[in-house]
Amino acid sequence: METQLKIHRVAERHNLTELREESLQALALKFGEICEEDGFMKNITVDELELLLPRNDLSVPSETFLFTTVITWMKYDKENRLPHAPRLLNKVRLALVDIMVVLSELESEEFKDIPECFSLMHNSLSQHARPFLFSSFAQEKGMPRLSSKALVSLSCLSEVKYFDSVSKSWKPFPGLELPSLQIKPAALYAGNYLFLFDEKDVHQHQLDTHAWKTLPPMKNTHCDFQVCMLEDFLYVIGGSEVNHTVVSERFSFSKKTWQRLSFHVDQGLYGCAVAVHNGYIYSIGGSWAEGGADRGVFRFNPLKNEWAKLAGTVYSHTQACAFEAGERLYVAGGKTDPPSKRQRGLVPSSYVEVYDEENNQWCSVPQPHIPPGNFGAVEIEGHIYFILGNTAFDSGIRISAEEVYHVNIEDWEPISQHDTDAVFVYMPVNRTETDQMKQELTENREASDELLLENS
Repeated sequence: METQLKIHRVAERHNLTELREESLQALALKFGEICEEDGFMKNITVDELELLLPRNDLSVPSETFLFTTVITWMKYDKENRLPHAPRLLNKVRLALVDIMVVLSELESEEFKDIPECFSLMHNSLSQHARPFLFSSFAQEKGMPRLSSKALVSLSCLSEVKYFDSVSKSWKPFPGLELPSLQIKPAALYAGNYLFLFDEKDVHQHQLDTHAWKTLPPMKNTHCDFQVCMLEDFLYVIGGSEVNHTVVSERFSFSKKTWQRLSFHVDQGLYGCAVAVHNGYIYSIGGSWAEGGADRGVFRFNPLKNEWAKLAGTVYSHTQACAFEAGERLYVAGGKTDPPSKRQRGLVPSSYVEVYDEENNQWCSVPQPHIPPGNFGAVEIEGHIYFILGNTAFDSGIRISAEEVYHVNIEDWEPISQHDTDAVFVYMPVNRTETDQMKQELTENREASDELLLENS
């Protein structure tokens, strides 16, 4: 963040229009991540926020997340920042913000005596009470941002969908048709590309042109594996063996070739959770035989082509999700061994663990605010994530340090109602383009139906 801010400030100072726009775009596209950085509250100025907040390409988990971020930023330095509340909150699309969050914040001591904030709260409440009312407020404050990222469900048996965090529902994603696949693929989003990994083939989709192409095939056939990207390489971890050793591979974009990685004799073959953390690749859990779960943790050093065995997790894991949050490594979801030896098979895992690098040990993460029947929700450092396959989706829900009760997540139930064969990625979704495509598809269907009726 600091680098992009410096570039923007230099461009602003010297009136470098193109560089100014490029720096703002870079900040906007990573805004959801930037908000979580330690320096955000201290370093970004009110003028810079005012430039970013109206942008259509501002990428945030939800408008509620953006609203609470702006509120938190103002409370960080109340004396100097609260006077700017009207001009900043006016840039947030309040018709898309959870009305209960709006009321709880704008009725508080800090904001209730600011007339402009009261007006914004009144308009938000009116819009919530009459959501179909056509008004300038609805037009201005109710348009979703174009390139915000969303959770996308990729299913070969059904249509591609994305999860709308405002309506809490899965919506069709026309225009993204999947190639023919042999198995349930692994999926990865990076930059301007979506990658789908089949048994041996890798399909690359370019987001801006909607074009698919196939990369050179992997050396080995894989199944029940995970993928990640580190620097200029795609990594495929596990899911294949040669002479009783696990085969992992990486693809070089510069050389357009695959090469096998070294292996560790104790590493799991199937169902490992994989994540990149501090320049290393971590492989967690899985098992040598399909249907098992393990506590093994291994770290790959790409500079040395070496796997190191680390301290195991507290509980066994397979088909879990490994991910970074707050610069720490977590594992959650998937399946685990049953609590009783009398039970057979694996059971859904409710365990969340965090890795302590300094002491090389794993610790359980308490879940005091997560209710039973939680739709895959987990609590990490005051954030609520939903675990779907190997993806951790940040809901934008934040838990205050004073909260002592369960968080109400009942309206998030639809997120768990997805296709059984789906894999998930968090990627940009152009909602305006999607709506246009849906309209075109509807019109084409209606035209086809009319033609059939004429010919019948």
